[in-house]
Amino acid sequence: MEMTVVFADLSSFTEMTGRLGATTTYSVVDEFLRLASTTLVSHGALIDKYIGDAVMALFNVPIKRADHAAAAVAAAAQLQQLLPELSERLGMPLQASIGIASGFARVGRLGSDDIKDYTAIGDVVNQAARLQSRQRFFNLTVTNVPGPQFPLYMLGRKLNAFYPMVPVVLNTALGIAIMSYDGKIFFGLLGDYDAMEDLDAFAADLQSALNELSSAAGVPPNGGRRSGRARPASRRTKSRA
Repeated sequence: MEMTVVFADLSSFTEMTGRLGATTTYSVVDEFLRLASTTLVSHGALIDKYIGDAVMALFNVPIKRADHAAAAVAAAAQLQQLLPELSERLGMPLQASIGIASGFARVGRLGSDDIKDYTAIGDVVNQAARLQSRQRFFNLTVTNVPGPQFPLYMLGRKLNAFYPMVPVVLNTALGIAIMSYDGKIFFGLLGDYDAMEDLDAFAADLQSALNELSSAAGVPPNGGRRSGRARPASRRTKSRA
């Protein structure tokens, strides 16, 4: 049957255990799981199981609802909004990584003759778990700088393109810079490969969106001029324009 699966995990659990000790960590995890469970259930989720410091929840099971994917996203967003309050109350910064996936899975009771759990089996469960485990916390920088609307020259040669870049600093995985120059718009993307493996796809989608915007405005893409692309900056970062 169709469903949406959510995995919510308390980040840095191993580090927390070594730093705080088992007793304090137990209390922190208990508070997090209570908050996560209450939030998920309030949006219509069924708590499937607890796995250490993580919770797995199902939407559209066993009660069907057409908006199960939207409900899962709303629950995840609310959980992230409530975490700062829990962090303040416990006196320590807490972060959660959440994976959400919608698809089809088989549900039923699995286990031994004595103990059985109601759970879901399928690719959608694996996908949600992978999305949760691969998350990294980072900031996104977006900047727009108006440039000169007349051509510039260097050593007598006309500057045809101007690709802006935003440095990727600590805890930042992607920088998006936009700059207008000589009647054209140029954008530059600089991203961390570990967090942005699909930066090429993002750049292509951004270019497609700009072309669609130009078409809606009745203006040829890039003002009818040819656009360019910046070369990869390094193996760890990549830029596109």
